Amino acid sequence: MNEVEASKKEEKPQISQEKGKHPENPSVNSCERKKEDTVQPIADLEAQVQEWKEKCLRAVAELANARKRFENEKESVRFHTTQIICLHIIELFDSFRMGLTSAEQQKQKMDLQKIDPKVLKDFQMIFEGFQMIFRQFQAQLKLLKIEEFHPVHDRFDPHVQEAVSHAYSDTVPEDHVIQVVRSGYRCGERLLRAASVVVSDGKEPKKAEA
Repeated sequence: MNEVEASKKEEKPQISQEKGKHPENPSVNSCERKKEDTVQPIADLEAQVQEWKEKCLRAVAELANARKRFENEKESVRFHTTQIICLHIIELFDSFRMGLTSAEQQKQKMDLQKIDPKVLKDFQMIFEGFQMIFRQFQAQLKLLKIEEFHPVHDRFDPHVQEAVSHAYSDTVPEDHVIQVVRSGYRCGERLLRAASVVVSDGKEPKKAEA
C-alpha cells in the first residue's frame, strides 16, 4: 500500500459543529432558515392583534358608558319635564281641595241656619258632584304614580320637608313636625314637591322667677 492510500485511510470525514447545519443536506438548512425568518413576523402580528383587541375592548366599554350616560340624561330630562307639568297639576289639585274644604264649611253653616230646603238640596247635589270630580282627580294622580305625603308628627327631614317656621310644643318632641302647612308629593321615588311644615322646638323653657 502506497503512502497516498494510507493517508486517505487515516483521514476522517469532517463533521460541521455548527448547530443546525447539515452540510450533507442543504434543503434542511434552507427550511430552518425560512422558519427562523418567519418566527419574528408572526410575533409582530400577534402583538398587533393583541393591541387591536385591547383597543376594541376599550371602544366597546366607552360606547357602553356613553349609552348609559345618554340614558341617564334622557331619564333626567324626562323627569324634569314631567315634574314641571305635575307641579302645575298639583297646584290645581290643592286649589280644588281648598275649594271643597271651604264649601264643606259653608254647608255646615247652612245646616245650622234656616235655609230653604230646596236651596240646601241643590247645594248638596252640586257639592257631591265636585266631590266626585275630586275623587277622579285623585285617581288620575295615582295612575301617574304621584303620591301625596303628609308627614305630621314625623321627624323633620330636610330632604323631603321644608321648615316654614318653628314653635314650642308640649306634646310633639323636638325636631318633629307639629303641623303640615302644605302637603308634599312624590312621583315614584323622586320628590316633586317638599312638604311645608312647622317644626317643634320641644317644650318651652320655663322662665326664671324674678
